[in-house]
Amino acid sequence: MRPARDLLKPELVVADGAMGTYYAQSGPGDSSTCEEANLLRPDVIRGIHLRYREAGARLLRTNTFAAVSLTGPGQPDKLRRLVSSGFELAADCAGADMFVAADIGPAYALDDEQALAGNTLAVEAFLSCGADLFLFETFADPKEFLPLCRLIRQKSPDAVIACSFALSPDGLTRKGIQLEQLASQMEQEPDIDIWGLNCGIGPTHLARQVARLGARGKPLSLMPNSGYPRMENQRLVYGSEPDYFAREVAGLRQDRVRILGGCCGTSPRHIAALSAALARTQMPPRPFAAQAAPAPARPAKPSATPLADRLARGQFTVVCELDPPRDSRIEPLLDAARDLKSSGIDLITLADSPMARVKMDSAAAAIRVYRETNLPVLPHLCCRDRNANALRASLLALHSEGIRQVLAVTGDAIPESDRGFVKPVFNLNSIGLLQLIGQMNQDQFAGDPILA
Repeated sequence: MRPARDLLKPELVVADGAMGTYYAQSGPGDSSTCEEANLLRPDVIRGIHLRYREAGARLLRTNTFAAVSLTGPGQPDKLRRLVSSGFELAADCAGADMFVAADIGPAYALDDEQALAGNTLAVEAFLSCGADLFLFETFADPKEFLPLCRLIRQKSPDAVIACSFALSPDGLTRKGIQLEQLASQMEQEPDIDIWGLNCGIGPTHLARQVARLGARGKPLSLMPNSGYPRMENQRLVYGSEPDYFAREVAGLRQDRVRILGGCCGTSPRHIAALSAALARTQMPPRPFAAQAAPAPARPAKPSATPLADRLARGQFTVVCELDPPRDSRIEPLLDAARDLKSSGIDLITLADSPMARVKMDSAAAAIRVYRETNLPVLPHLCCRDRNANALRASLLALHSEGIRQVLAVTGDAIPESDRGFVKPVFNLNSIGLLQLIGQMNQDQFAGDPILA
């Protein structure tokens, strides 16, 4: 294997493609997961690594992306074995002119403390194997892996640390962080040597995001999906032909780009086509921005809502809570709101299906009350019934209607009698929702934030 520091030299390196989706398509067909195959079917994983090598890949990622999520907090010995075997398999398949990256993915199935503990154990296992190149990929927030980078830097100062983020087509991570903010932070982060984008989007959308970056900066790693998935015969299938993938990804080549490879849906055929396209022609590269687009400016002082203004002045504030109706008849709620306004109430707060009993959506009810009474409203926003995308959508709707305050609520548990039919979400808790709102206040709501 080549030493990881060679990856910092100005040359383009072709990485491998997907492991998980390719294993699902070409693996043994049993119930074992991709990472478990390191122990149960090492011949299959070795064969996949070798096929990528034959396709022209000069960087192999260890088959350990979901090892921490798979083992959870209670199987440290199994996690060590998965990591060690994953590294050994990739290293055995790598030639003298190749790199091996210790691959670590997010563990969103675990809580933050468990994920950090598991990833710390994985990092230590990789270091004990002699890993000198680490790749944190498909993350949504730098804070999820930066403590691990500090650990690596302390124990192996010469290690090369790369990270990669998954974006939606509109340039946001699943936690609502914009590409420009990621770029600004990664360029200034001393423990990150290479950063980039992978997963989430196909080559064309990734190219549009890359065009927003400056032409100068740290080396980049770009590994898009082959395309977008669809369901066929109850299986997730990714689109795009290898030639299309190769043409689009080869067009990403620039002085800054150090690694080009593939993520979900790609196969050795995609990497072979990419290697051939890069070797065959000097394709006209897509331009970067003349300079990196600045991150949205954070307002020096948030705009005051009537509630925030009253509280800041120390004024006594009278708040009344109304429950949205159990049906679609909202007139009684509006009549009550009008009566409260005439009584001198300062603000109405609207609950979000308390006790997990279904009532009208609190955001919709708040919008109607605010439209028809012009009385400040404070809708509750509950994490129990919405994932991060749905919470973000509700916040966008509220903001568009002039509502500038919400109450973040984790939510009551689903009653035991309903649990066979109703499933809780809890993608975030109230603290996570506050963080999401804070992020949106810097991005979509910059200069006109929502108070939470």
